[in-house]
Amino acid sequence: MSQVDFYILPDSTPISRLQFACRLIEKIFTLGHKIYVSMDQTDEINQIDKLLWTFRETSFIPHGFSNTKYLELTPVIIGPANTSIQREVLINFCIQAPDSCNNFKRIVEVLNDQPHIKESGRQRYKQYCQMNHEVITHHA
Repeated sequence: MSQVDFYILPDSTPISRLQFACRLIEKIFTLGHKIYVSMDQTDEINQIDKLLWTFRETSFIPHGFSNTKYLELTPVIIGPANTSIQREVLINFCIQAPDSCNNFKRIVEVLNDQPHIKESGRQRYKQYCQMNHEVITHHA
């Protein structure tokens, strides 16, 4: 059973979710945990890749993609849903809850006030509860 944290942002801009995720990734990385960022859309993958280099002037978060041959050496991996890659933390940007929930100790969902994001988040919330995960909601 994983702990699932839902972070609810007050605005509706798509970039706000990615920027918030970068701050979370930085915090989780500095605590020494390995992270998998799961995304459905190529444009989001490209955006978060760029943001992880630039979101803070003094920050560097080593990251790579799920097809890298250096998976074990890379603390933050970005890739598609339902991976077999095992990490401590999953940050899920996918529409569906991952089938591979048990590969992660903790799952993070970042939602904002976009109708389709809220609705898919509600569905994932229900799925996680049905799977007996501990679900916690945070209002950012």
